[in-house]
Order: sequence, then C-alpha cells, then structure tokens
Amino acid sequence: MMGRYLFFFLLLSSTTASIASDLLPGAYDKLIVSKDKSGDIRGYYQESLGKHQDPICSFYFYGHDTNGDNVKVVSWSSEQKKGEISASDTGVVLKISEGTEHDGCINVIGPQINTGVNLKKIYVMNWQSLVTAKNDKVYIYALPVVNSKKKGWIIQQDVAGVVEKQNGFTHIQYIIDNKKVTDGWVLNDAVDEVVPPQR
Repeated sequence: MMGRYLFFFLLLSSTTASIASDLLPGAYDKLIVSKDKSGDIRGYYQESLGKHQDPICSFYFYGHDTNGDNVKVVSWSSEQKKGEISASDTGVVLKISEGTEHDGCINVIGPQINTGVNLKKIYVMNWQSLVTAKNDKVYIYALPVVNSKKKGWIIQQDVAGVVEKQNGFTHIQYIIDNKKVTDGWVLNDAVDEVVPPQR
C-alpha cells in the first residue's frame, strides 16, 4: 500500500514540475511573449520611469523552446545581447547578460536584468508570433473585412500578439497597460512580423 501511495506522489510531483516549467505565451509585467507550434519564441520588453516619460527601456528577443525549461534567447535593440527565459511559479524569469546596455535600460531596469527579473503572469494567450505597426495609424477591424466595424487602432511601432492569419488579414490582440485587450484584424501589409536581425 505504501508503495502505491509513493508511486502516485512521485507521479503527481513529476506532473506538477512539468506544468510549472512550461513557458506559456501571453502578457507578463512589462513583457509580451509569443510561442508557435514549433517552439519558436518571440518577446518584447518595454518599461519606462513613468507614463509618457523618457527614457524607455525596450528590446526584442528570439529563441527556440526544445524542452520547456530554460530557453536561450538573443535579444536586440541597437545591439544584440544573449540571455535566457524560463517559467517560474508566478510567471517568467528573464535574464539578459549586459541587458542594461539595451536602449534606455541602464536608467530604468537596472542591473537586475543581468541576473534575472521575475515577471508576473497577467494573461495567457494563444499568440503564434508578434507584429509591429508599420504606419502612423493601423486600424483594427472586428472581422477580416475592410468595411467591417473598426474597434480601434495601433500606432507605429506598437507591438501586438498574433493569433492567426486569413484572407489578407492578421488576427491580433493588443494589450494596453496590462489591462485592456483589443482583439481584431489588421491588414497584413500594415504590420511587420518581429524577426531576429541578421547577425
């Protein structure tokens, strides 16, 4: 009987550990992450000292999840830096070696980015990739049709999560201040997919 209980305890512990280590796409404090079916991970981090204030710390990163544990990433703003991201009990831990050298980050995020910042999970989403707005104003439509109702817009360099693509449109979800989610469709040629720069 004791052996049976021990077996179920070990099985439960193993399952729990597996769930805890799974890196999920979605929104975290100051961070959004996508993860496609092949395991490709894209992320965007942005933080400022206050609302509409400079400097702004921002950078992208890319990696490939092969085992659900620590994922090695390459991050970039004006320079490329190596790092890693992993799941935690409350969200994710993002570590970028020399991350304070990313644009605006030394005065905003501080040296903790070099050793690991714990970012709390806010929303779990089904994002396959990330896109940025190409134009000053990119309208978000309720349906993948140009004459459908406009639900809002994103502006140049705003970053949104991608759910799917169809009929010349991209289904996005854009989060404002970690609270409001705008869900709709934008024209494919109005956005650029976030891809790592050529080395």
